[in-house]
Amino acid sequence: MAAYAQFLKAVAKPGAVPKRITWLCGDPVLAREAVTRIRELVAPRSYHPVTAGRHIPDSDIWDVCAQLPGPDQEPRLVVVRSAQKLRDFTVLGEIASEGAGSWLVLVSDEPGFYKLGRYGKAATDNMGSKSMLPGPAAVRRLSAGQIVQCSLTSQDALVAWVQLQLPGLPQTVAWRAVERCGEDLAELASLCRFLALWPPQARTEALVSALVVPAEAQEFVDSLVTGRKAAAMARIPESEELGGVLGLLGSLLDPLTGLYSASLQQLTLRECVQGGIPQIWASKYRAAGRHYDPARVLACRKLLAEADSAWRSGAGDGVAEVVCALW
Repeated sequence: MAAYAQFLKAVAKPGAVPKRITWLCGDPVLAREAVTRIRELVAPRSYHPVTAGRHIPDSDIWDVCAQLPGPDQEPRLVVVRSAQKLRDFTVLGEIASEGAGSWLVLVSDEPGFYKLGRYGKAATDNMGSKSMLPGPAAVRRLSAGQIVQCSLTSQDALVAWVQLQLPGLPQTVAWRAVERCGEDLAELASLCRFLALWPPQARTEALVSALVVPAEAQEFVDSLVTGRKAAAMARIPESEELGGVLGLLGSLLDPLTGLYSASLQQLTLRECVQGGIPQIWASKYRAAGRHYDPARVLACRKLLAEADSAWRSGAGDGVAEVVCALW
């Protein structure tokens, strides 16, 4: 069993090759990142993402997992999401013994790999040992298997993760990002993506403070995005908060575009998150997303560009009101 920091160190080594069968559990942001890193290392010729559930028989999923690479032995990668829903893991031993050239990643929606007992603590057997869930227990028995707990449990680990997202970022700036976002990895990841748009020398503590808006300004954004303009007008942000508000609104347009597409496909919340939309935004704005068609998103981008230009030129008063009126 590996902590996420250990996993990152292992895959960062020159010539690193991941274990052929990996079980991931914990934070979905880190689980998605782990899948990406494994995929980069394996460089598969064929990639097969599937999702376990009632609508797909277990046998069909195991058939996909058990397929061998072609005669040319090109690498093959299968990623099974919601893997905790699978009921029988005995086939993993066969896959491990015969599937050279094929990698399997099992992504669980569970926060950990132990069964939960009373009071939310890990259940124990008659000998007092913690009882593992069936999936990770099966992977643990394999020499070709590894279990990765996707969590960062200390502030130092969170700071190091932020610096990994933005190479060269000063530790003090990374610390400020963690201080403003807390342990919310979805919000931290969103902040890192936005900071990446700025040149390295501009990534300062002041910029982080400007981009992470206070709670009242967040209420303005939430009200505006969800169509409650009267409530938004009642929470107009202060001029010193306007830069962060405009940045947050701009960062929401891509997820809103994804949620609009998801509404056309009638995707569930879980499918939206699995598709890459941060869970915090998918939960908040899924209902509103159906109103953000491409034409509206383009109009919002133009509005924010004009508002940002006005704000940077020194205009503070009235900018938020115009954004609210024309959104």
